[in-house]
Amino acid sequence: MKKPKRMARACIQVTLASMAAIIGLAGCGTPPTEVKEANANPDAFLAKNYTLQALRPSYVETLKAVGAPGPTDFKEITFKFDHRYRNIGATEDSVTAPQATYRPLGNGFFQHVRTLENNGFLVNRSYELTFLGALSLKKENAYTNAKLTSFESVVKEVKPFKLDPSKLTLGSKFSVDYGNAFPLQEFNFRWSKVTCTTERLGAASEIHPKIRGSAVWLACNATHEAGGESKFTNVYFAQYGLLLATKYADSRFTAADTVTDFIER
Repeated sequence: MKKPKRMARACIQVTLASMAAIIGLAGCGTPPTEVKEANANPDAFLAKNYTLQALRPSYVETLKAVGAPGPTDFKEITFKFDHRYRNIGATEDSVTAPQATYRPLGNGFFQHVRTLENNGFLVNRSYELTFLGALSLKKENAYTNAKLTSFESVVKEVKPFKLDPSKLTLGSKFSVDYGNAFPLQEFNFRWSKVTCTTERLGAASEIHPKIRGSAVWLACNATHEAGGESKFTNVYFAQYGLLLATKYADSRFTAADTVTDFIER
């Protein structure tokens, strides 16, 4: 028997309300946004969706307890890159020129926007809430060929750890255990463990002449519960309290970012 229209509308309303409740409980806090809306005003989009209120309060406190707040005496910093990417078996690099902007929120948290253009046209703008530039806490992509933004798998849980980058010396190590999942997933996380070793200490200007302060080069290895390993190089910029990955490799591809320009505001 055909369902009356009034009942059908009621069912739709209940379904939408249920979906909104699930999204609200998931810790992500917001559904996807129309790409045109997100990219029309990136500052407003960040202010609305990428603050610490987007995370569980207990999770925020766990990360604050790490003890690596980092300086906040700047409004934002922007890196421009020569990004090279090569799939295993390929004979040539794929080369792009993205740029990444970081805005400090205090206690090691940053808003991060990475922009990719091709021939002067915007291809993608990714929005991210990150801890120290290393742990992705919330992230979505606004590809210009899509109608809605798409969320990525992010770090949903971290085992308590301590990190004071100012005390890192040659050969010193630290490890981080974290669970990854998609925004609406609140259990059965996929766990990974990253162990980083201090390779060398030097001036941040070695990465680019405009970058102030000292830097620490870290050689990192990651093992994943789902299988596979990865290796990467992180550089910690003491002046900004930020970790930047400059090299990455796993069984599928290799990638490297060379800083071609740096802007501090």
